[in-house]
Amino acid sequence: MPCSEFAVLLIKLEIVALIFGFKAIMIIGLIDALNIRRYPIYSPVYSKTGKM
Repeated sequence: MPCSEFAVLLIKLEIVALIFGFKAIMIIGLIDALNIRRYPIYSPVYSKTGKM
């Protein structure tokens, strides 16, 4: 019984880690988007497309 419970706990931890990972990526993406708007000169994406 303790072995299966430990496996379930590991799976739950992995799911939580994935959710936090996606949230971190989203937050980083939002910060990057704000930086592009604030500092268009420094953004390589902005300089390639001209205007977002």
